[in-house]
Parts: sequence; C-alpha cells; structure tokens
Amino acid sequence: MIRSEGSRNIIKGLSWLFVERVLRLGVVLVTGIYVARYLGDTIFGHLNYATGFVGLFFALGSAGIDDILVRDLVKYPEKRNELLGTGAMIKLFGAILMVICATLGAILKDMDGLTVALIVGASSAELLGPSP
Repeated sequence: MIRSEGSRNIIKGLSWLFVERVLRLGVVLVTGIYVARYLGDTIFGHLNYATGFVGLFFALGSAGIDDILVRDLVKYPEKRNELLGTGAMIKLFGAILMVICATLGAILKDMDGLTVALIVGASSAELLGPSP
C-alpha cells in the first residue's frame, strides 16, 4: 500500500476535505428542503428570483480583490495590516455599491414590494459577510 508518511498525510487530508464537502452538501440540501416546504411555492419562488437577481451584481461586492490580496500578502508579508485593511475597505464599498445597484435595478424594473424587500435583504447580507 502507501508506505510514505507524506502520502498518508495527503490522503488523510483529502479524505477530511471530501467528508466535509459531502456533509456540507447534505446540510444545504436538507435546509433547502425545509425552507421550501415552510415558505411554499410562491414565496420560495420570490426568494430564488431575488437571490438570482442579486447574483447578477455579486461581482461588485467581491471586486475580485481576494486573489490580488493573497498574491500581495505572500509577496509583501510585512505590509499585512495595511493590505488587509485596504482589502476590507474595498470589499465594504463594493458591497455597498452592490446593494445600491441591486435595489435600484429592482425598483427600475418595477418589481413588487415583496421581491424588492427580498432583494434588499439578500444583497445586504453581503455587508455582513467575512472581509479579507
């Protein structure tokens, strides 16, 4: 079988990642089923529409900063605090811009009040997301 200690560690790490992914997907599936049953067809459809509409503006919230931030943190570890602070501010302003654009898009598209409220809620959740 596998004789190297390094190979065993890699396989053990990969198996933990696989188990974590399967468990996460299972929890998401069960949660989604319960939410769909609780909300019913109409409201669950509005919720899915709202999250899909917010997804159109999601690139504004992340602003593609994560990859650049990781690269610069590796390249300049002594500037860690400055880079993380700048990244957090860029993501915060991007999330605010996303909320504004998604809300304006929903209002200009003349959506009903429930859908607009769900869009504002779904886009505002990005403000509470983890920063770099």
